[in-house]
Amino acid sequence: MEMKPTDRFVPLSDQIRTSVKILFDIFYFGETFVHEQLTEKQRQVVLNGQSFTYEDQKLLCDGKPIKSDEHLLILRHEELETVFTNKPKKDFLISGAKKSAVFLETDALISIPIDPKTKEYQLKIYPSKERVYYNDQLIQEGTFSFGVGDRLMVDRLVIEVREKQLRFTSLGTNYQLDPWKLVEETFLPEYPDDFPFFRRSPRIHLKEPANEIEILAPKPKETEGRNDLLKTIVPPLGMVVLSGATSFLSGGNPIMMLSMGGASLLTAGFSVSSYLTNKKETKRTNEERETTYRQYMLQKKSELNKLQQKQKEALAYMNPSIDDLAVMAKEYHARIYERMSRNEDFLNIRVGTGEIISSFKTNYQPAEEDDLSKEAEEQLVWPYKQLDEAPIVVPLKDQTLGLAGPSAVLRTAVQTILFQLSVLHSYRDVEFITLVPEADYQKEWSAWRWLPHTKIRHLNLRGIVHHAQSRDMVLNSFYQMLTKRRQQVKEAGNETVVFQPHYIFSILDESWLSGHGLNEFLAEDMSLYGVTVIWGKEALNMLPETTTTLIEY
Repeated sequence: MEMKPTDRFVPLSDQIRTSVKILFDIFYFGETFVHEQLTEKQRQVVLNGQSFTYEDQKLLCDGKPIKSDEHLLILRHEELETVFTNKPKKDFLISGAKKSAVFLETDALISIPIDPKTKEYQLKIYPSKERVYYNDQLIQEGTFSFGVGDRLMVDRLVIEVREKQLRFTSLGTNYQLDPWKLVEETFLPEYPDDFPFFRRSPRIHLKEPANEIEILAPKPKETEGRNDLLKTIVPPLGMVVLSGATSFLSGGNPIMMLSMGGASLLTAGFSVSSYLTNKKETKRTNEERETTYRQYMLQKKSELNKLQQKQKEALAYMNPSIDDLAVMAKEYHARIYERMSRNEDFLNIRVGTGEIISSFKTNYQPAEEDDLSKEAEEQLVWPYKQLDEAPIVVPLKDQTLGLAGPSAVLRTAVQTILFQLSVLHSYRDVEFITLVPEADYQKEWSAWRWLPHTKIRHLNLRGIVHHAQSRDMVLNSFYQMLTKRRQQVKEAGNETVVFQPHYIFSILDESWLSGHGLNEFLAEDMSLYGVTVIWGKEALNMLPETTTTLIEY
């Protein structure tokens, strides 16, 4: 069999990138579906006990020309045809019926409904006489989950669930897609173009607002004098009475008495009219004062709300939540490893949300105590003295952190802290040494050994202590390193020594420290040596005296 390969590369596996030219894809259909590749660098593979080689433009099996075999399929790499589609939001069918979402000449019937609870696909497989493989295993009949990373192979059509799309790869078979159910799309990359290579991006610092907002007090309220009406009416009325009395007693001219009384009454009338006009004007002025000041309060409230929102956004950006960090890690965000040892938030962690003091200030001095002044204080001052639901940030750089609570909660808390640190800090700046119970390692901690921060670079050791051997290797080497750092601190005198990397030393199982020389260091402030200690105990009173920050769960 003589074939000429091409340069085209269409991925079938989860391989992210390849640096070699792929020549042929070899598939074996037995109890297990096996896929191997011949490349320019690797021109020989062993599959099912047979050796396949590519020499002198010829493909050979055990040194001989390849014979026809129903269990074996060999394709040029360019012959693999891959199509990407949307992920249907409704149930769909794969069968030999032409109305199926995926139609191909097969006796198998495969229904793919959506689980109403999990919203994930399920596979209901009825193979009939066909060979159907689920995650590379030959399946007779059954119902299976069909989530991201799962793979189905039926009649030489490979169907894979990806994060954003479905991927169909034909191994030489013909099939049709119903465009009303499965829409062909361009490939949506799941990794950055330069993955797995990573560079820190220039960092964006969002600062909390530090403004001082001056809030003006309302103008003094216009008031009316006490007994103004009496003061206005009594004098002219008194004149009338006195004039009448004088004329009566003296026997004066009654016409003169009437004229004087009329003038007094006229004066009283004008006085009352003036009083009523002034009263109306005072009421209008006070209403205008209240309306104007309420408009002013609305403007100030809008300004304060914007400052409060700005502070929330700055805090949320600089201290992402666990969910945000998980998305950043999943999408290989440019903010990964953004914090450096010289940054002021180096080794800061978010431990939850709560009430904190606002970064901006409000200055308010009421001229007088009235309802409007009290309302201004209630609306513009007190609500903005603190910020609710804000990230609570704890600096670890110069701390010894003590956690108290049930063992399962402590494990989650420590893993949450380490996850935050690992996303935002480079493994060149921060390394983890974690003491965990031996019984928990396999289920809860074994996956953490792949995190680069758990590797002690200058010792070439994994920093998870979970059995006697790891205890001796890690803790003894760590003790020697601390001894050297202590000597450097003594030699530096009053000068501050900055050590790199900084170690996060988490203790969830203190039994590994029994009788070890590290206890003499744990009795003092280890931040001097570039180490932050995290203790996990069941109760607060069990935490050591060196603890500077306490968190109880």
